[in-house]
Amino acid sequence: MRKRNRELVRMREILLSLWKFAEAVWPFAKTVSGAVAAILTFSYAASRLMFDLLDRLRSRWDGKVQEFLDSNVTKSIHMPTGGQLQKGNPKSVAEIASSTGFSEKRVLASLKRLKLKRLVTSDSPGSWKANVPHLTSD
Repeated sequence: MRKRNRELVRMREILLSLWKFAEAVWPFAKTVSGAVAAILTFSYAASRLMFDLLDRLRSRWDGKVQEFLDSNVTKSIHMPTGGQLQKGNPKSVAEIASSTGFSEKRVLASLKRLKLKRLVTSDSPGSWKANVPHLTSD
């Protein structure tokens, strides 16, 4: 909850700074070239905010999918050299979707992004698991 409040405060600060900037350049913006510059500046700032928000949402969605797959990692056999063997248990897209509450389409998109980051692997079509090292330290 605190993280969300911090994000909202940050967004408000950005919007307030944009408003102050607009007030400062208003006399220049009354000219044609000033109006064009203002439109381009605000378009850039708004698109940047939009893409930043989209990245945050994607990381939140991807995080839930990754947490589910990480919770299905099985640890076994204590090694004499220390550590444990571990492996990810494959889960279907339907299982992940029902567990996270996301649609299968959203889960597939998250899995593709996580695969690009090498955090998940696909053993067989429709079966995904966490990409974990085989040996962990205690």
